[in-house]
Amino acid sequence: MLAQCLDSVVKTVKHCSYEIIVCDNASGDGSMEMLRTNYPDVKAVMNSANVGFAVANNQLIRMSQGEFILLLNNDCLVTDAIDALVAFIRNHSDGAIVGPRILLPDDTLQPSFQRTLESPLANLTLTRFSRAKRQERALSSPQSSSRKDKIMQDYIMEQGYYQNQEVAVVIAACIIVRRKFIEECGLLDERYFMYREDSDWCLRAWRQGWKVFYCHEATVYHHHVHRISRNEELTRVLEPSYYKSQLIFSRTYFGYWKTVLLGFLLSILAMLRFANLLLLFPWSKNRRRCITNIGIQAGLIGLPIKYMIGKPFARSATNTCIE
Repeated sequence: MLAQCLDSVVKTVKHCSYEIIVCDNASGDGSMEMLRTNYPDVKAVMNSANVGFAVANNQLIRMSQGEFILLLNNDCLVTDAIDALVAFIRNHSDGAIVGPRILLPDDTLQPSFQRTLESPLANLTLTRFSRAKRQERALSSPQSSSRKDKIMQDYIMEQGYYQNQEVAVVIAACIIVRRKFIEECGLLDERYFMYREDSDWCLRAWRQGWKVFYCHEATVYHHHVHRISRNEELTRVLEPSYYKSQLIFSRTYFGYWKTVLLGFLLSILAMLRFANLLLLFPWSKNRRRCITNIGIQAGLIGLPIKYMIGKPFARSATNTCIE
């Protein structure tokens, strides 16, 4: 989708000057050849391996020159989003990070911010059963169109998706970031391969006196759900990354004992999934995928132990500046 993403940027940005820099995390899909042929003015970084979201974006930030930096996933299509985000952050001098409204290809709202920052343990336990979390799960599950429309409208009204507002966290599929904030608070934390790097960044912003905003006027279409569901290799990487990121984030900001309890619960969940997959294996229509998932869950059972012992992980010095 890289070509469509770039086209959407080039066609819609009207009121600001910009440069485009692309990072290829060893995709092997011909993206770099396509760039050289169709977008010769676009700068590019080609990594020999998938170095993860934070490392790749930090590479691009170091190369960039603008007052504001837009991080945009290549599976996103922008409409009027970039001009709207630039205008918004210019008008809010205390804003460090601003995120847009994000829709899925079928125009379903993708939850893209949190009003309050909850610990990974709370997300896994108490707040998992809150009305908002139930609505979010319903939006991502098969529903009749009328039922989903009703859930979405209730969720939009209750969470305030119809208005601009200060929020605790915005997801990094598309965000605009003020360079001055990065100079003060540092780059993305490279301990996170995928997930929670945006929460970490937003929390650092708030702790240093900056604000994080949701901008309703900016709209982006995100195709990630469809891409991930079809990519078995990506699933192999992302599920362990999710576990690791939750544990690192918990240990960094919410203390040792909450991380111990979180790790214990994550191990139990992995064991339950492992047992369920084994029981279902004889009747599985896709045994190859089932075997892959069994292997993933087996690896996840012991993973939390690594993050439950020893000293809290120090943030790397490379994450603290953009020079």
